[in-house]
Amino acid sequence: MDPDRIALGSMARQLRLKRDLRQVDVALLCFVDRTYITHIERGDSKAPRTFWERLDRALVAEGNILAEYDARAARANTSALTSNGSAAQAVDLHSILSMDHLDADLEAWVNMNRRKALTVLSLAGPLALLSGSATDPVSRLRALVELTDSHYDQLGPQAVWSLHRGQAAMADRLLNSCPTGTRPPQLLSIRAELGRRLGWMAYDAGDLEQGRAEYTKARKHADDANDPRACALVLCNWSLLETRDHQPGIGLDHAAAAMEWARTSGDRRLIAYASDMSAEAYAARSDERRCRTALDFAEEVISSGAESPTPDHTYGPGLSAGFRAECLLTLGLPQVATPAAIACVEQFEVDTVSRGFAEVGLANALTLGGEVDEAARLLGHGADLALAFGSPRLAMEVCESHERLTVSAPDASTVRQLGAKLIHHGLAPADL
Repeated sequence: MDPDRIALGSMARQLRLKRDLRQVDVALLCFVDRTYITHIERGDSKAPRTFWERLDRALVAEGNILAEYDARAARANTSALTSNGSAAQAVDLHSILSMDHLDADLEAWVNMNRRKALTVLSLAGPLALLSGSATDPVSRLRALVELTDSHYDQLGPQAVWSLHRGQAAMADRLLNSCPTGTRPPQLLSIRAELGRRLGWMAYDAGDLEQGRAEYTKARKHADDANDPRACALVLCNWSLLETRDHQPGIGLDHAAAAMEWARTSGDRRLIAYASDMSAEAYAARSDERRCRTALDFAEEVISSGAESPTPDHTYGPGLSAGFRAECLLTLGLPQVATPAAIACVEQFEVDTVSRGFAEVGLANALTLGGEVDEAARLLGHGADLALAFGSPRLAMEVCESHERLTVSAPDASTVRQLGAKLIHHGLAPADL
């Protein structure tokens, strides 16, 4: 765990106790869910500066919490810059990204975005693996896949799609070169993960049939690898696709299977993920009782802080809060959805794809609550991110949310300005 997060969380807890406040009291003052304060105090969650400003005011810390946050953030940034600088000198980025298993689309993207790619990918440890210190091709491939996954938010779906396609082609060549019956389970697991990611990005692009095809292949590779974690992850993603495609019964089937594999794996975070996917399906079926039971179970598991190999960008407190907000909105409960939506937003860095989706969720809650201007502002930022990262799904969700906002407040100037921005970005027709 991050020692800076732990230290800040401990400081927050000590000040809260000194003020004789409960976690729920602080949560109300900071406009977040109580569980968010729990994660902060334990050092589980990364929060933006805006949250620490509110917390400083809530605890009457007279700027001490904010000063501590700023000091630690400055040290972390200095360390990162030093690391990136040394890595850039030691590694030739083009030689890594133009390996023969990557395709022309990726090379074109690198040529157009070389500075951005160098900033994002010049990480000394992972790049050392890719530049030759790990001679095993399976280890090299896993390192590249993990590096790509961890920077999805910075690179955006178009670049990552190209990267993963090339990595999948390399994995297939390695698998095909193995004698019958001797395919390494580690390589099969990597191929399952790549299939899962490709399925998710097909879903992100609105190609649900391609998403299903990728998930089908990924599920088989996970089973061939005898990898229960991979099985659970694929089925969780597949469940959400079916639920969002208006087939919550099938989504529920996949979520139930995911739960069995998650329990087999012993990964508590995956158990919570499967429960959240059940909640999504129950919400789509308007089954409030079962939905809220599944949400509460997932929240309890996440709040336990159990160690998990599943990273936050795959599923963690932020995404869990987002699923909770989404389910409660589907059930028509904006008052209880809003705190969860705020908690989700504050888990992600400002200019990232995940932040865009989180802000759309919060905008939907605010729309139902009558807070039109703030909802329009959030959707405007989401539109900017959809354009910057080329995410069709984010663009679609922004436009759908704008339609709901227009119905709610057709004469509001902020709503008209948002419509003009969508037209300018090419996300909506000119006759909107």
